[in-house]
Amino acid sequence: MMERYLAAAIRQAYERARVLKTKIPKPVPAPEMLELHRLCESRLQNTIKHLKYMEEASEINHPAMLPKKIRLFRGACEYLAQLESTGVAALNRSNKDDIFFSKLVFRIHHEISFPLSPPSVTCLSRQYYRISTSLKLIEVPLAEAEFLLHLPDLHHEMAHLLVAAEDDPGADPFQHELGRFHGAVMAHFTEQQARNARSTGPKQYTGWILDNLEDSWVMYWTEELFCDLFALYAVGPAFAWAYFHLTAERGGDPFEIRNGGAMSHPPAAARMQAMLAGLELMGYAEEGRQIKEAWD
Repeated sequence: MMERYLAAAIRQAYERARVLKTKIPKPVPAPEMLELHRLCESRLQNTIKHLKYMEEASEINHPAMLPKKIRLFRGACEYLAQLESTGVAALNRSNKDDIFFSKLVFRIHHEISFPLSPPSVTCLSRQYYRISTSLKLIEVPLAEAEFLLHLPDLHHEMAHLLVAAEDDPGADPFQHELGRFHGAVMAHFTEQQARNARSTGPKQYTGWILDNLEDSWVMYWTEELFCDLFALYAVGPAFAWAYFHLTAERGGDPFEIRNGGAMSHPPAAARMQAMLAGLELMGYAEEGRQIKEAWD
């Protein structure tokens, strides 16, 4: 029974992938979206091949392989759903605002001599500004093209591409310094854990806090702070003001550390502290003073 169901489900996913290929407009809405078009076409085709393999290959269709086949099927469906809701949707629903933003990022790419190919942009975000590095697609909120104050955040999202790049000489300097920063973070927490082991206080609680913070720093925060600094060095005080505006709008505790595992972004106060240090290094001490005064 399960084999029959899985065969039908794989066939349906296969047809869905083929239908999604028809949802990609031809010609491309704008030249700046050619890379996104190429990536979506290629990934849909790879998914189709993957599903055909599951349907036809004898080695995966043996009864003993059923659990593995189910896992492969679920992975393919999850990947297909993500592709449908991001890259394919961005191309299918593209409008003048998406094209405006994509052209703007293309100009930023030239203006700051960004060492990788520029990403495309879609105004379909449900989570403020974010980027899919695998699709080179920045997502921004629907009405963002009508406003200016958050545009410096585009530079932060572009910097994530430098982290994700593989074997690309253009990203080497950034990745080298990020690696040094990771090393410093690891050394700091090794020292803190050793101090905690020698202390006479409640080690279990302190150790848990240290583990949580170390995971946050290593998995997310070093990258986020480096992307903040990239944006700061690209556009100067405008990025720090944009971040001030974002936190003023959204409120919350700027020092908050949540329980329950690694946090995806550093506390707001830590990010602002890094930006103020960057402004000092860049020679914008007076602008930094004004931002700090407003922040405090």
